[in-house]
Amino acid sequence: MTDKEILQLQITACELRELILRALFNAKSGHPGGSLSIVEALTYLYKYEIRIDDPTSPDRDRLVLSKGHAVPALYSVLAMKGLIPVSLLDTLRRIDSPLQGHPKLGSVPGIEMSTGSLGQGISVACGMALGAKIKGQKLRVYAVLGDGELQEGQVWEAIHFASHYSLNNLCLMVDWNNLQIDGYVDDVMNLRKMDDRFRANGFRTIVIDGHDFIELQAAFSMFHQTKDRPTAVIMKTIKGKGVSYMENAVEWHGKAPNEEEYKQAILELDQQIRELRRMNVEGTDVGGQRPGGMALGMVDLSDPKWDDAVLDSFARNSLAQQALKEHAASMKDIDFDVNEAAADIAGQAADNLTKGGSER
Repeated sequence: MTDKEILQLQITACELRELILRALFNAKSGHPGGSLSIVEALTYLYKYEIRIDDPTSPDRDRLVLSKGHAVPALYSVLAMKGLIPVSLLDTLRRIDSPLQGHPKLGSVPGIEMSTGSLGQGISVACGMALGAKIKGQKLRVYAVLGDGELQEGQVWEAIHFASHYSLNNLCLMVDWNNLQIDGYVDDVMNLRKMDDRFRANGFRTIVIDGHDFIELQAAFSMFHQTKDRPTAVIMKTIKGKGVSYMENAVEWHGKAPNEEEYKQAILELDQQIRELRRMNVEGTDVGGQRPGGMALGMVDLSDPKWDDAVLDSFARNSLAQQALKEHAASMKDIDFDVNEAAADIAGQAADNLTKGGSER
């Protein structure tokens, strides 16, 4: 992924946040905090990862938004993808609108399951993944969960199920922003050593900065490599990301901005977009935008320690893509998507994976 591609993704993420806030402002209710925290993940997924150009295809990839209250983010990315009209976002939560406050199966293309009762979406995702394996379909299933949602017992039953059936086509994505409706997750019911819990239950577990596109790319590449078990990507995020007064503020879990607050949020995001566009025009090296850490290009990805990779220290670096490509070339029988031009491999799986086109 080039510096310009990263900058463009960052611009898209800001624009997506503006759509989310527009929908919530018009609705006068909803959940901004947890919608804004998953923006980078959804931006990357629907640009490079999820094959849903034909939302009616039985072989499409599936995304289950188990934390259903964050659906303004999903509606907005579906609009940016062209699957629903952008103007439809202005009807969010109206009684006659298909865009309800939580996902409803069949309401619009891209909504794969009715969710909102926390803990249930992951169970459905596991069923989808097992069903695909039984049918011999090469599709992938992604489930986005909140960290507070992991307090539900049903989640861990589903995790045991996924591990038992070696659902290597399943990728769980945990939005670890450490806030839920009642306060800090650690205070309500702590989830310390979350990564160890997933590993103990047989998952390939990857901990990343959920707002960093290079780390997201690396995590999904590792998911594609994994052939014997399900994957959990634990994304460290900031609730309300992108809007100064919403960040890490529990009161923005479930309320819409008023007019003054909305205007301030859009002003902040517009300023971010202008700065990113300036950097894009000037050819700024985004590899140096985050101080410290280790460049992915300096890491030997064949080292067994990356089997349960923790990527917190990875910095944006132009060497990252090359390192991933070289590692992919050394592997056999893996599905490895690292950018729009990357070739899928592994015989029949490769033919199936390339049908989705460039919008991976």
